[in-house]
Amino acid sequence: MTLFYSLVLANIVVYLLAVAGVVRAMLRKTVHVGSVEDAFAVLEKALRASYPDLPEGFTWNEVLTRLKSSKQDLSWREIDQTLRKYEAYRYGGVACPDINVSAVLRLAQSLPKGERYVTGSKVQSN
Repeated sequence: MTLFYSLVLANIVVYLLAVAGVVRAMLRKTVHVGSVEDAFAVLEKALRASYPDLPEGFTWNEVLTRLKSSKQDLSWREIDQTLRKYEAYRYGGVACPDINVSAVLRLAQSLPKGERYVTGSKVQSN
């Protein structure tokens, strides 16, 4: 009889842990990103949360160099191209090109302490 109650108790604990995991996943904050500027703001926020030692006024190239050395399995070529397009748009006065916001959000999400991000309907992505 003791074995029966032990198994019932173990079963209850397993179910409670499963429910807690589902609730936690549902409560994770999801941020909707509607523009290129928003996507890079999300990336910057994620970078600051993950790497609090980043110097003030860091450049995107410094960050990419640091992240590439972390051996994350991401499409670095795609991220490099996206960054170049964004810099041309932001600092070079070039009209807003078709920037792959999804690549930026995947990078932000891959960082420790990341949140979930989804693109808004206004943003084109490849």
